[in-house]
Parts: sequence; structure tokens; C-alpha cells
Amino acid sequence: MNREEAALAGQALRAAEGCAGRLARSQRKLAAHFPLSAATVTALPPDVEDDLDAFLKRYEQLVNAIQDELFKIVAIVGGEDIRGLARREERQAGMLRRRPGPTESCPCRWGAQCRGST
Repeated sequence: MNREEAALAGQALRAAEGCAGRLARSQRKLAAHFPLSAATVTALPPDVEDDLDAFLKRYEQLVNAIQDELFKIVAIVGGEDIRGLARREERQAGMLRRRPGPTESCPCRWGAQCRGST
């Protein structure tokens, strides 16, 4: 691993650590409301709903930091060449954009209300 890769690794680790810290802070704030159920979520006051939204967003950010940055660092440390990764991701995203949506491809009777469940 060269100096630039080491700097990127450190940056990715610090970003993930920051996400994890914010997620833990959100979890502590909501701890009294866990475990959640459909009934408890619908009964939450608006300020706690906002806290729950923040918790879920922070979870998403941590997952994204891990999958988008840390896995690349692990690949680099393992000697993998990731230069083609961005092009491959762009190709995959383009393929997803060209796929028909669930209402276009699903043959069920629900038509526009279909969510691709069949």
C-alpha cells in the first residue's frame, strides 16, 4: 500500500467511525423506545419520529460508508486493482436504468398499482 492509498484508508476509516458514533448516539437517544413494533412506531410523538428517521438515515450512511469505501480499501490492501471498478459500477447502473419498471414488466392484473411482487 502506497502513501496515497494509506491516506485514503485512514480517511475512509475516520468517516465510518464518525458514522458509527452518530448512529450510536441516535441509538442511545431512542433506547427507551426499543424494541419497536408497528404499534409502537405509529404511537410515537413527532419529535421521536424525527429521531427515528435520523437513526435510520445514520444507519444507511454507515452501511454506505462500509460498502462504498471500506470494501475498496480492503481490496487495495489485498492487492486488488480497483481502477476498473468505477467503470463497472457505471455500466451496472446504466443497465439498471434501462430495465423496465415493475409496472412495465409485471404481467399481473394490478397494472399501474403493481409493485412487481409477482
